[in-house]
Amino acid sequence: YSKAIEINPKASLYYENIASAFEAEQDVEKAADNYSKALEIKPDNARVLNALGVIYYRKQAYETAVDYYKKAVDLEKDNWIYQTNLAQSLRFLRRNEEAIVVLRTALDLHPDDYLNWNDLGVLLYEKGEAEAAVECYNKSIHLQPGDAVLYVNLALALNEVGKVTEAQNVISDHRI
Repeated sequence: YSKAIEINPKASLYYENIASAFEAEQDVEKAADNYSKALEIKPDNARVLNALGVIYYRKQAYETAVDYYKKAVDLEKDNWIYQTNLAQSLRFLRRNEEAIVVLRTALDLHPDDYLNWNDLGVLLYEKGEAEAAVECYNKSIHLQPGDAVLYVNLALALNEVGKVTEAQNVISDHRI
């Protein structure tokens, strides 16, 4: 790609590909540098904005990740992955109300993501909306019945709403 950049230094895709290669090699600094160069050339590249968000998320720089994810979402509102990434960073910043809204959007776009259903359930449970959390956990379990964590979350929420026997059955039926 270096030779290609010499020939055409204004091709953002070349920098993006180099960044992707550095990312695969776990060299996030060089990856971020090349993604940034790609953005200088083409600032409305949602894919690159999301990639930079992922890098900053992994570095636990959640505010910066949110900034990049929001820009990616603004460009591609129907991309449920960008929405999900934004929600996760918002969760780490304890901006739970915003995360709930974004997760609901992601689930409207892609209702088959069991992790998003679980994460929405967790946020609703923490907010004191255990009944709504139960619904989310049930949807999550329907999509991924083999994940024991989902049953634990469901049992906790059922217990919270006073359905103790049902919660105990969830645990015993799945040998958790």
